[in-house]
Amino acid sequence: CPKVSKGLCKTLVFDGNAISTTLSYCRFGEEKREENSLLRHFVYNNMSNKMALIQLNKTSFVTDATHLSENMKVAIKAIVNYRKHPSAKGIYLSGKSGSGKTVLLASLMNALARQGKDVGIMNMSTFLYEMKASFNNYEQDESYLNQVINVPYLLIDGLGDENVTAWSRDEILGTILNYRAINELPTFFTSTFSLDQLAQAYTCTKASDKADALRRERIADKISSMVNAYAL
Repeated sequence: CPKVSKGLCKTLVFDGNAISTTLSYCRFGEEKREENSLLRHFVYNNMSNKMALIQLNKTSFVTDATHLSENMKVAIKAIVNYRKHPSAKGIYLSGKSGSGKTVLLASLMNALARQGKDVGIMNMSTFLYEMKASFNNYEQDESYLNQVINVPYLLIDGLGDENVTAWSRDEILGTILNYRAINELPTFFTSTFSLDQLAQAYTCTKASDKADALRRERIADKISSMVNAYAL
């Protein structure tokens, strides 16, 4: 926009006695204002504003639905139904990289934000990377967790793609899952692993370790109890 007042335009106003000018939003400024208003409902986002602004009805899944698989149609139907009837049980989407998992669930977060609900989108690998960068500050570690555990509707993207360690699995992911499950906060997941494969994905030791087996099974069982799962 070449104007000094970007996104605004001058409008002539006649009040019955004189003509004056006032500033009002142009159509691009109004669109930007609506976007900023929507983004305020994304109380946590370590991905991008572009991802937060995805709308399902503007994606190829809807505009060109002829190529969709039956699994994709079932998943989209579940997302549309959730928009109409939100519940404490979230959605788990699994599938190959590029299958559309993140786009679909990000569009759901967008729809919930448009309903005035506070939401969050969190890439698991990025979240852990940022936490590791704060290792020298215990209070900062806690603040990272506090940013996500209380988000009313949270999308955890790329589950299982992170570098799995006992710390990341039991102290970070386990803490998030336990808190959100106890408080019935809806949580949504995307993963290249199905629910049946999650326990294997969260194995931390190569040797046979009963304690580790119990911990990874606990993570998988906890997630399974929190979601309805769909494979793309």
